[in-house]
Amino acid sequence: MFMASLMSRRVLAVVVASCGAPLLLAACGSEPTAADPSREAGNLGTRVCLVNDTGQPNQGDTWLSLTGSVAFTRKDTAEEGAFPPGTRLCGEGTFGTGDDVVADLTWTVAYNEEDGWGGGNYTWKSSVSATNKWIGLPKAELKAPRSSDDPGGYSCLSQGFNVNDSMTGDDGMLQMKVTRLADDQWKEFEVVFTVSADEDPFFGHHRMKSGSDCS
Repeated sequence: MFMASLMSRRVLAVVVASCGAPLLLAACGSEPTAADPSREAGNLGTRVCLVNDTGQPNQGDTWLSLTGSVAFTRKDTAEEGAFPPGTRLCGEGTFGTGDDVVADLTWTVAYNEEDGWGGGNYTWKSSVSATNKWIGLPKAELKAPRSSDDPGGYSCLSQGFNVNDSMTGDDGMLQMKVTRLADDQWKEFEVVFTVSADEDPFFGHHRMKSGSDCS
């Protein structure tokens, strides 16, 4: 019953948008076959699982601690809240328009008083979104600050995914790797967060490589 409801919502939204209510039966043409990839895309929603694999602070304890929290702002159901190292939180959604799933993340790092930052906390936000389009490949997007000196500016990185495709964004503080997994009840994405791979990852954000400016 649950999956049937999800299918009906997405299929109805696309049919109405494409054909118009008075012409539903006459103007939509022949029904796609079961093998039609656009039909498959319309039947499944999207699930995104976030994995915090940042581990413990290192680099001479420049970071005393790194904490995170997750709020899914677009979803049907989700696990939310504190996001410490070793945590896995998932959210799923099925919508006829827009993204199926959007997760907003808040990160706070505490600096050692003896390092160049003089102690204190630094907080920033990032986000992950994903959707299973009616036609075409499922898509995911990463959004992260493009500069520590411009808290309102972001860079975005997105692409369409076949199964096992991955995309990595590195914002100078954290590295975020998105992988599309094999389909289950949804189109499945996993996003793993690790400490930045930059040579000196502890001193501020930069624009993600190949990313574009976004708000």
